Amino acid sequence: MARHQHLREDFDAHPDRYGHAYVHFLWIASFYSTIPLPALWRLVHHFVRQQSRVDDLPLARSQHKELEMGRKHGRTMKTKLLTSILMALTLAVSSHAELQGSQDYEPGQAEKSEWSALFGVSGGNSLIARDGTIFMNIRIGIALNPYISFGAYHSSIMSNVKNPKVRHSQMIDYHAFGVFAEPTVYRNGFFSISLPVSIGGGEVDFMDKGDEDGFKAEDGFFTADFSAQFNFRMTKLFEISIGGGYRLFAGIEANNLKNKDFRSPFGELRFTFKE
Repeated sequence: MARHQHLREDFDAHPDRYGHAYVHFLWIASFYSTIPLPALWRLVHHFVRQQSRVDDLPLARSQHKELEMGRKHGRTMKTKLLTSILMALTLAVSSHAELQGSQDYEPGQAEKSEWSALFGVSGGNSLIARDGTIFMNIRIGIALNPYISFGAYHSSIMSNVKNPKVRHSQMIDYHAFGVFAEPTVYRNGFFSISLPVSIGGGEVDFMDKGDEDGFKAEDGFFTADFSAQFNFRMTKLFEISIGGGYRLFAGIEANNLKNKDFRSPFGELRFTFKE
């Protein structure tokens, strides 16, 4: 009893030294002094652990919202990737019959001046908000002759990009549409060098932590890029290109971001199907 009285006086004198659960159970001990002291302390520790779990619920909810935001963005990225794969498979299947007959293709045949339709899918790496970013482009156009082609394009990013200019957790996405022209400055058989130029506009999308509505468009921009591509004509219908260039942006001002956060050199791998 004397020991219990001493503990009680110490708790009363220094309540901040102990958790509120300990103080609560000290009063229980004062009324039920016959409870063995080790059993009492085990009971106290049990309730303290339960209380700590309750205190951590806001943090758990915060982590859950962040996880849900990552899952939503992941589902968006998976949808984009799946769409790209399905488009590539569709092109491969539709052109399979013609590709079977392309084994007799000769590089000289590419010198014909007849126009042809083209469809291209490309991907590459650039920097957005100081973060390495994977982007994807889709092109549809016309090759007027072996030395000039033009058409329209759509561009978007495939990877997770965080906005470093805000204190809270925020993800970035963008979509751009525009037109391109691609002159070929050198051609030798199946190999050629081209200098594509594109111009267009789009929107920047943001998704804040805990936002259940997903990405929302909050800013618009103009964009232009120029690059050099090294093209390898694999068959009469199929061409692979590798190259790089520089992409410009203008008009970005939302969420503390500037045009310079999106301007970036880029590398690109392209797959082009031509008639």
